[in-house]
Amino acid sequence: MRQGVKHIVQSSPSDRRQDLRVSLSLHCKLEIAEFELAAMITDLSLGGAGITLAFPIPRFGGSQVRSINIDQIGRFKVVHRWRTSNRIGVAFKSQDTARPRIKDFFDANGIDVGEWPRS
Repeated sequence: MRQGVKHIVQSSPSDRRQDLRVSLSLHCKLEIAEFELAAMITDLSLGGAGITLAFPIPRFGGSQVRSINIDQIGRFKVVHRWRTSNRIGVAFKSQDTARPRIKDFFDANGIDVGEWPRS
């Protein structure tokens, strides 16, 4: 999959998300337990990411999801939020660290996700 930003996906009023999601393709490494898996971020927000793996994800405890290393942005500790066969959703543990770095990435790529934190 080619890396790059595709488009912005607005959160709907009924959506629990506080931040706009950006649909994109960014290579990353997902650390689950003692394994580091190559993956692709398919949506990114100031608060977390949706990640796709090339194969179904084996069963694991949510606490085993430790970090994500995103190309062009850096490494972040994460909290597991949801999972399907080959997709996983994570939230950044340290919003104080992640939000400014993700916002800098968006700004550098001309993506306006609005002001944060939202009131």
